[in-house]
Amino acid sequence: MAYAFKKAAEMTPDQSMIVCLSGRGDKDVNTISDYLAGKGYLN
Repeated sequence: MAYAFKKAAEMTPDQSMIVCLSGRGDKDVNTISDYLAGKGYLN
């Protein structure tokens, strides 16, 4: 997700992106929340 957010910032409005997530998702929410709050990635 971190890379998807970085890549999306470089994309034009006519471009699309597909992100495939796998796993249970129980850790993903906290990781994304921390990243969006500016705490970095994989701290």
